[in-house]
Amino acid sequence: MRDPRRDAFVKTIGNAMQQTLGDDTQKVIEKLREIPKFDLRESLLTEALASARHQGRLTVFSIVDALTKLSQRVRYAGDRLELDRQAARLLTLAG
Repeated sequence: MRDPRRDAFVKTIGNAMQQTLGDDTQKVIEKLREIPKFDLRESLLTEALASARHQGRLTVFSIVDALTKLSQRVRYAGDRLELDRQAARLLTLAG
């Protein structure tokens, strides 16, 4: 028996790995700012995008991955929660 939640998750991750937001960091930031309730300090976003670019293309998945990795290095729990929340918000674009 197939698990529909698992199938939906796999599909979302697959879409996120294929969906590119662009090559220019500033244009990607502008696209991210258009997402409702996507609000992240410019310095954190720039750091996350640099990390995502290091992985290759600026896909939804690479940016989500960079945001969650960045959240593991942030000192304050509130900031970590906000980074994870923004990563989840971005991942919903691929769903």
